[in-house]
Amino acid sequence: MAKTRKEKEKIVKDLKDSLTKSYGLICLNFSRIPNNDLVSLRKEIKNFQGKAQVVKKKLFQIAWQDSKKEESFVLPKEKKGNLLSLFIFQEDSLLPILKLVNSFRKKFKEEVEIIAGWLENRIYSEKEIVSLAEIPSKEVLLTRLVYSLKSPLNNLVYSLKGEIFKLIFVLEKIKQGR
Repeated sequence: MAKTRKEKEKIVKDLKDSLTKSYGLICLNFSRIPNNDLVSLRKEIKNFQGKAQVVKKKLFQIAWQDSKKEESFVLPKEKKGNLLSLFIFQEDSLLPILKLVNSFRKKFKEEVEIIAGWLENRIYSEKEIVSLAEIPSKEVLLTRLVYSLKSPLNNLVYSLKGEIFKLIFVLEKIKQGR
C-alpha cells in the first residue's frame, strides 16, 4: 500500500534526525534476503547502539539534502533493490558494525552490495568500507605490536645463548682432551 504524504514526511524527518545524531552511516543495496536474516542483522546492530532502517532511495536523498551535510551523497538510480541505511551512533561501535556488515555482505554475495558510507564527515566507497571492516581489533593490533617489539630482544637472547653454548662445548672438548 502506498504511503501518504504525511507518512513520507515523517520518515524523512526521522531520517534527518538519525543523520544529525549519527557518527557514521553505511548504505546497503539489497534484494531477495530472507526476513529472518534482516531481523537478526537489525538486532545485532541495535546491540552496538546502531540503527538499521529500510527506506526508499528518494526519501533518503531528500533527508540527506535537508540535513545540510556538506558532502554530496548520490545513490545510483540504476541499482534495483531496497536501501538499508545503517546508522552508527557511537564511535566505539564503528568497527564492530563494519565487521558485521562485511560478514553479512559475504554471506549474501549476490543479494547485498555496499553502496557507500559516511564516516567522520567523509564519503567512503565500497572498497574503502570493506578495507576498514577488515582491520583487526585493537587487542589484536596491540598484541602484534608487543610481539614486534619483543622479537629483536628474543633474537638477541637466543644468539647470545648460542655463543655461550658454543663456548661451553669448546671448553668441554678441551677438558676431555686433557
